[in-house]
Amino acid sequence: MTLAAILVAFSAPIATAQESFGREDVIGLAPDDVGVEDIGRLFTRDFRPLVGSTNSVLGDPASVRVRQQGRTHRELREVTTQAEVSANASVWGFTASGSTENATRHAYFRVVEVTELHTFDDRLAIPPVPGGAEWYVSAVYVGRLYEMHFWGSAQAVSGAIGGGFGPLSGSIEAFARDSQLQFRARTIGLEPTDGQAIFASSESEIAERYRAVGSPRPILVRYSRVPRASRPVADANRPRRVTLVSVEFPATNPAINAGWDPGVNPPDIMVRVRHGGHMLLDAFGGTDRNPAQLDRLIGASVIVTPEDPLVFEFFDRDLMSHDQAGNLIVAALPDEDTDEFRPQPGTAGVRVVLRVD
Repeated sequence: MTLAAILVAFSAPIATAQESFGREDVIGLAPDDVGVEDIGRLFTRDFRPLVGSTNSVLGDPASVRVRQQGRTHRELREVTTQAEVSANASVWGFTASGSTENATRHAYFRVVEVTELHTFDDRLAIPPVPGGAEWYVSAVYVGRLYEMHFWGSAQAVSGAIGGGFGPLSGSIEAFARDSQLQFRARTIGLEPTDGQAIFASSESEIAERYRAVGSPRPILVRYSRVPRASRPVADANRPRRVTLVSVEFPATNPAINAGWDPGVNPPDIMVRVRHGGHMLLDAFGGTDRNPAQLDRLIGASVIVTPEDPLVFEFFDRDLMSHDQAGNLIVAALPDEDTDEFRPQPGTAGVRVVLRVD
């Protein structure tokens, strides 16, 4: 079969964040040491292989199914969850924690040809897993892939990628430079025909601009989160790593029933977080940004209880004095780790998103 014949189903991504049966999935580039023999293998929350004798949810290797595929798609998208950053971090050459704490954002353009899908029926109950197990390999995609990985500030990435393909055409490298993004190309069996990666938005353009080289190999891994019922009971009072992802003020200041700043300017969000009498965070979210994307670590080992809560104070930053915007007390964290813990709004309607590990 020619590449032109294969490049048909390019309009939909390989998988979504939420697959069938209510299963939570994330797709990552296949590391060199993960292959089709790793179906069912357990991984930690940061996508490191679980070490130990019980390191798989798959009892019978014969239950693995191989589906022949003839599917290729192209996709340009911003990575919007910490889980997807972590799933790709080892191949991209980033530490997942470092990339988020420095407010780095990631995106990619991929042309993906899938020749085989290796998977198994995991609708049945997943057996109990050891502590530390968070994900398991539910599918391995075999084929060829070309990727241009972009990264940069949140503003640069969202501004460049937010509109999807739109009218994009021409050199991908020129697009990245014009958008003030760093980039790195990765060729796994697919490469640009003339040595320069070009955006493609139709079957004929993909077939013209990319060619298959080399044999198919594992290119993508689908990780599925271990169901809660299969994980050990968590200790709610254990030390946790807490990150302030974002802060959003209401559109108007409820204290004066008017805008936060003169005119229609959004607030200049500032937040302070205390715990046990100590200041853990004093952060500024930028001028005229609401919501403010902070991705700032509050504490790497915090025990939160009703007697020792996290206390948030919010301000609209000004030159001379700061306008208070209420506070928020978080007296308990969720038992399970989560990328999006949303406590009840603070006293002035301020909303926060926390990541809890």
